[in-house]
Order: sequence, then structure tokens, then C-alpha cells
Amino acid sequence: MTGCAAPTLVPGAMASGQDAPDRDMKRKITNDLAAHMRSLAQLRRRNPDLAERMVTESVSLTSEEALAGGLVDLSAPDMDSLLTGILGRRVLVGGEERELFFNPSVIVEINMSSRERVLQFISSPDTAYMLLSAGILMIVLEVLTPGGFVLGTSGAVMVLLGAFGLRMLPFNWAGVVLLVAGIVVLVLDLVVGGIGVLSLFGLASLVTGGLILFRAPGGELLNVSMNVIGGMSLAFGLFFIGALYLVLRSHARRPVSGAEGMTGRKAVVVEDLDPEGMVRCHGEIWRAKGVGGARFYKGAEVLVSEMDGFTLVVRDDTVESTPGGDSSAKEV
Repeated sequence: MTGCAAPTLVPGAMASGQDAPDRDMKRKITNDLAAHMRSLAQLRRRNPDLAERMVTESVSLTSEEALAGGLVDLSAPDMDSLLTGILGRRVLVGGEERELFFNPSVIVEINMSSRERVLQFISSPDTAYMLLSAGILMIVLEVLTPGGFVLGTSGAVMVLLGAFGLRMLPFNWAGVVLLVAGIVVLVLDLVVGGIGVLSLFGLASLVTGGLILFRAPGGELLNVSMNVIGGMSLAFGLFFIGALYLVLRSHARRPVSGAEGMTGRKAVVVEDLDPEGMVRCHGEIWRAKGVGGARFYKGAEVLVSEMDGFTLVVRDDTVESTPGGDSSAKEV
């Protein structure tokens, strides 16, 4: 079997997401990996010293350096060159030497199953980051605004999927804590008084958490894309600005309940006010009486002047009331 210059993940070498307890444990892990790397190199008749230095000294090699150092058998720019180069070579398989023989012109591609594609998508750092961020936000909003289950359920599912993705990757607990703290601060700042300095800290925590969420070295594949971090931060910022706008607009809107909400509204008499009776106001039936004991008859339109407990005090509107009137005033 030919060698490869790319680093190989060894079983047991993947970080678990928790830091080693002390320096001695880290040294023991490094030495164990170095010994395992040396034994693999000797088994495959590679350069054991150079293989060990890749672990102990974090040595990185180009394909030409790996070929010159005896870590790989050949370097190929494409698949056709690789297949041509390994044809006829003898490799060790189960302790026995075997010759590689095949038809280079016949290549059978084995595609991933639907289940494997879903697992690959979930275990992507970008996907895990987006699922966790959106899920935590939904759960926090559900806690602060109870009464439904859609947000909470959806958020819980997203967090579970994101946690599964984290389990497949070498994540950093500090990144997770910053991610949760950033979202909680953003929501709380909106609830207590709008978007201010705390919101800026929340966005900064969200960005920092994404940058350090995955701690193991491994190139861009183990880092959350800056485009994803920037996009999520922008989306969160726009979401909270929109939420703040809706909150401010609702505060400026005329009250629809209580004495303030009823004053000035039109009502239609459904039972003669003599001196008290019933009116329909805002789609509801209310007990009412006229200002100063004034009488109004069924069908008359009146205006709510004030509230006396649970009784509306009404005054005359533009439509005159007549005894037994059959006024065609619009119901309000």
C-alpha cells in the first residue's frame, strides 16, 4: 500500500472535547501517539524517525518532502497517475505480500448512502454552529415568552442535532459557553430595555464562541467558516433590531384594553339605557349608562366617555336616538 503525506487520525487520538487534566497526562498521550506512529511506520517500511517527529514536533511536510523522506512511495497529481503508479506494486495485507493488479480504466465510484450524507452534513462545523445558535435562541425565547411549544420543541431538536455534531468533532467547552452566554445576553438586553451596550457584548461573545468552538488543529475543515459566523451574527443583529422595532411600535400603539383602551370608542345600544342598559363595543357586550343620566335607545350610536368600574359611561354621538329607534348604525 502506498504512503500518504496527509495526517491520519488514529483511533483514540481524537480529542474528546475535555482538556487533559495536567501536563503529565498530555505528555503521556503524546508519547503514546508517537510510539504508535513509529510502529505503523516500521510496519509499512517507512521512515520511523520522521513519522515520530510528526507527532512530537508537529512536523508538516510537502508531498515532495514526504517522498524524499521515505514516508510515501510516490506522489501523483491526479487519480489516473495514482492508479498507474501503484499498478504492479507489492503491499502487505494481513502480514502477506500481495501484488496490486487491476484495470486502471475501470473505476467504480461508491457513493454515500442517504444516512451517511445526513450524518456528514450534521457533523460539519458550520452546520453544528448554526444548529446550536438557532436552537439556543429558540429555547431562550420560549422560556421568556411561555404559552406555546413550537419554539421550544424546534429549539430542543436543533440543539440535540448540534450536540450530535459536536460529539463527532473535537470541540471546546469555552466556545460552547460563550455561544450560550452571547445569545442569553442578547435576549435579556432586548427584554429589559432594548438593544444597547450589552447587545454588542452578546454579539462579540457569539463571534468569539464560533471562532474557538473547535480547538483541535486540522486546517480549515475543523474551523467554523468566517462567512457562517459573520452571516449568523448579522442575522441575529437584524432579528433583534426587528424585534426592538416591533416592541417600540406596540408600545406606541393605542391601548386596546382597560379604561384607556375603551375611552373614545364607538358603541351601539342593544338594550335601552334607561338609565342603564347594554351596548356592544369592540365586539363585546358591556353594561352602560349615559352621562348625567342621559337616555339612549336601542340602535343608537354612542361614544364611550369613561369607565365606572365595569360599566361604560357613554355620551351622544352624531346619530340622534329616538324611542324604539331602529337605527341602522354599524356595529362596532
